[in-house]
Amino acid sequence: MAGAAVLTCPECNKKFKPKGAVQGKKVRCPFCKEAFAAAADEDDEKEAAPAKAEAAPSSPREEDDFDPYAAQEQNLRARCPNCANEMEDENATICLFCGYNTLTREWGKTVKLLGHTPGQIFMHLLPGIGAFLWILLLVSGLLYFCLVVPYKVAGGWLFFLDHESLRMWAAIIGMGLLWGSGFFCYRRFFIEPLPPEVKKD
Repeated sequence: MAGAAVLTCPECNKKFKPKGAVQGKKVRCPFCKEAFAAAADEDDEKEAAPAKAEAAPSSPREEDDFDPYAAQEQNLRARCPNCANEMEDENATICLFCGYNTLTREWGKTVKLLGHTPGQIFMHLLPGIGAFLWILLLVSGLLYFCLVVPYKVAGGWLFFLDHESLRMWAAIIGMGLLWGSGFFCYRRFFIEPLPPEVKKD
């Protein structure tokens, strides 16, 4: 009887006897729960089992070379947050493609500036030159007041200038003026040696 044929599961190779006629139909194995097509007889079943194994497509995940998204390659180089291009190196702050500065979060600009003439540079440095001459005059005056004046006024009507307290206060005030003038000269000659830049319209 066709319905009483014993079937062999192609997955677990266990034999079982289904209920009713199942030739040519899908049958689920009661042991491994795998569904397969029942053959007309045992010989047909044995031929169909290898055919099923060959025809069954393998899962893409089981293949070693299958990688549709290239997820195995990781590029961890720094990228520009604006255009997503790679930065020159890990310490770079300005993108070479779009000019975005990652520190100031601004884009680079091209600005046309007017050049400085020698007259403008001289007029800019003139206050610094004046301050330097003032320093020389102040140092000379302090030395004269502290070293020469006491001998010049001795016994004369300007004798009150020959006093230690006057020389001390003159030295303190003179040192303060020297510090302020020297700082101004330093800024004018070394920090800001050129006039402010003027943009071209």
